[in-house]
Amino acid sequence: MAQDAHYDDDKGDTRKHGGDRPRRFLLKLSGEAFSGGGGLGVDPDVVHAIAREIASVVRDGTQIAVVIGGGNFFRGAELQQRGMDRARSDYMGMLGTVMNCLALQDFLEKEGIDTRVQTAITMGQIVARLLPDNAIISEEAATTGRGLTQSLPGAAPHDMLYLMGGSIGQALPLATGAAIAAPDRKVVTVSGD
Repeated sequence: MAQDAHYDDDKGDTRKHGGDRPRRFLLKLSGEAFSGGGGLGVDPDVVHAIAREIASVVRDGTQIAVVIGGGNFFRGAELQQRGMDRARSDYMGMLGTVMNCLALQDFLEKEGIDTRVQTAITMGQIVARLLPDNAIISEEAATTGRGLTQSLPGAAPHDMLYLMGGSIGQALPLATGAAIAAPDRKVVTVSGD
């Protein structure tokens, strides 16, 4: 941050408690904390309580970046020990992290806190990594599917059915037709916007 940066109280000044530097923190939350009792999944009451605590600190003038684990859904190392491919199980864990982030985002926004979920993994990378050999991909996700085409060159051999313009809504019927026409092949649908 530049030393001559200007802070305006009406635009998020994080120096509310004095000092020249804004108050910023990085908070690391384990995925297990979201399950409430060490089980699997998300306990909405627990996530809402965490969101309320974070919101109270943010309202007091502090900026917080939150990093969340996904251990309440998957643990890559444990799945690998039980015979699952390590890279595939790690991708599953990353999806668990994203699910936790979305849960926290929902409760933070209900508390009036503006949030952004950021992840280094794209859905295109996941599809490319987990794509079965000789699959047919039916893709219509103009925004959510961004990055899919760029991620596919290293993927298993496949055929691609695209939306070429017009409107969304064709992916599922197209995938159904592909599955009927080629019953020996897996069909993957990337749908939604």
